[in-house]
Amino acid sequence: QPHDTLNDVVARLPEAEVRSARAVAPELVRLNGVTEGRPVFWIHGALAGVESYRTIAERIDRPFYGIQARGLLTEDAPIEGVTAMAEYYTGVIRSVQPEGPYDVGGFCLGGI
Repeated sequence: QPHDTLNDVVARLPEAEVRSARAVAPELVRLNGVTEGRPVFWIHGALAGVESYRTIAERIDRPFYGIQARGLLTEDAPIEGVTAMAEYYTGVIRSVQPEGPYDVGGFCLGGI
């Protein structure tokens, strides 16, 4: 069965969910100090954190964000399943950049 694309997930995401991600997104970590340009978002790998991306982020001349696993630094329950992660993390991304195109990447699980 075909998998949803990020655009498919974004199209289904209710605006209320996007607003709630703006209010609370502890998973979002700014990994460089650049403020101009279209942001880059990298999703956590299997180890759940994003600090390993900092070396790359510091060499990129655009804002660079890591999205770490929900619950890594909070009491929130982890997200189970890649589709559920995509839906939730889309809201986190849209809290920074409401409209695409989006530049999303990562290593390991984050690259799916």
